[in-house]
Amino acid sequence: MKDIAICTIITKSYLAYARTLSESIKKYHPEIKIYVLLADVVDVNCFQPEAESFEWIYLSDLTDQAKIKQMSFYYTPFEFCCSLRGLLHEYIYTKTDIERWIFLDSDIMVVNSLEVIFEQLKTNDILLTPHARTPLQEEKYINPHEVSFLVCGCYNGGFLGLKRTENTYAFIKWLKKRLANFCFNDRHEANPRALYVDQLWLNLVPIYFDKVGLFEHSGANLGYWNLFENNLKIGANGEIMANKQRLLFVHFSGWDINNLSKVSIHSPMYEHKTYPLWQKLGEQYKYLLDKNGYAETINYPYAFAKFETGELISVSQRQCYYDQLQPRKNDYLSPFKSLQDFEANFKVTAQYKNKSELEKKLNQLTAELYLSQEEIKAMKTSKFWHLRIIWFKLKNLWR
Repeated sequence: MKDIAICTIITKSYLAYARTLSESIKKYHPEIKIYVLLADVVDVNCFQPEAESFEWIYLSDLTDQAKIKQMSFYYTPFEFCCSLRGLLHEYIYTKTDIERWIFLDSDIMVVNSLEVIFEQLKTNDILLTPHARTPLQEEKYINPHEVSFLVCGCYNGGFLGLKRTENTYAFIKWLKKRLANFCFNDRHEANPRALYVDQLWLNLVPIYFDKVGLFEHSGANLGYWNLFENNLKIGANGEIMANKQRLLFVHFSGWDINNLSKVSIHSPMYEHKTYPLWQKLGEQYKYLLDKNGYAETINYPYAFAKFETGELISVSQRQCYYDQLQPRKNDYLSPFKSLQDFEANFKVTAQYKNKSELEKKLNQLTAELYLSQEEIKAMKTSKFWHLRIIWFKLKNLWR
């Protein structure tokens, strides 16, 4: 077990997810090495790194420090985590003696042994998982469901299997260079680069590199993208089976910890349908997240969210910095110093300023909507609300 490992990337606010992923892995692989790259800065007021059950990799452990500093500004937290994947794999390849390793997104729960994946890595250098293996039969959901595969990629970036070979190292170096500059989630922008973080780049991997395999096990990477094609049942030994194969790991992308019956916010296909075993998995996942401190850790602050003077950095300001960054002219300037310095050193046009103001208003409205939804939830669970329902039922009976 010393030559295999599993790795992931998080910001501090996803610490409960990393703990849960680690705990679920250790249940089936108690001796395996688990690496967690922190795409953030340690804050001992939040947590003690040495107390965790996994091995940390810090930003300072990686190569290309000047570039990472720039990336931490021009990428959002989600984009930044995705952009570091090449650097993470480079670290494992160059700084450890691990022979085979798996990357898993932090919002994954392992529910069975992953030995079958490590076995396939004996014959493949690189392993990918397709979002789906069969065509969608319900035509009304082709858009957005299958169309999203064309927009976001054929393979899900939440899983990647690698084996130590020269071919793999060539892939790692290729991926690292692309993600350093082109790992944006801008498919909804007015002038998009047609990018969806690291995931679209995976479309090219089977073309560019040798010994690329597809891990097509029905029980791998269960999520909203493939739930429709997987018949979930309880097997003879009590395990959950997906199309007669053991369920291996579940990917809770777009899942809401406060709405366990909803499969994902990313797909309308599962609305008004019931998936009892999915809900059971969600209940198990929620239990583990709560046990691992979700309520506290989800509020841990992101180190690269603000200027040093305290102003929040908007997505528009991040985009402005990326667009204006010029080698040997302004790339040595720290964009984090202050908003005033940022606007003086980089060409912050009226367009960027207007977008920043719109972002602030949208964030405020989103926060107000969330509070309203919480108030409605609280009202519906109150004694007054229940008495009101009983009163209307009685009133209807008297008619």
